[in-house]
Amino acid sequence: VGVQSIIKTMTPTNITFDWQSYTEDPAFSSEDDSVTAEALWEQINVTRDSSDYLWYLTDVNISPNESFIKNGPSPILTANSAGHVLHVFVNGQLSGTVYGGLDNPKLTFSESVNLKVGNNKISLLSVAVGLP
Repeated sequence: VGVQSIIKTMTPTNITFDWQSYTEDPAFSSEDDSVTAEALWEQINVTRDSSDYLWYLTDVNISPNESFIKNGPSPILTANSAGHVLHVFVNGQLSGTVYGGLDNPKLTFSESVNLKVGNNKISLLSVAVGLP
């Protein structure tokens, strides 16, 4: 049996690409939100596989009498996810990112976060790339 072999080579094209970057603020919840719940919803069921991204949003009110306000340390936020990536934002600032793996995509974010007296907006951006 004979096969034809093909040698691949890179050929310069002298074409330049115009790359653009965008800065996007984390999403915040509002009274107009069409989907609200007292718990996290399963991402694939909510997005119906039309998007690999889903924002989870909540507000947390902190009293000035909270012990960590006066003498620390900052509270620890723990979020479990079956997604592949989880980005955590507190008051619009990135607090951390965790990644799952092929063998075990489930992940846990558990880190201290900076909360202030009054209303704090916590936004979780869950990424689930394709169906399991």
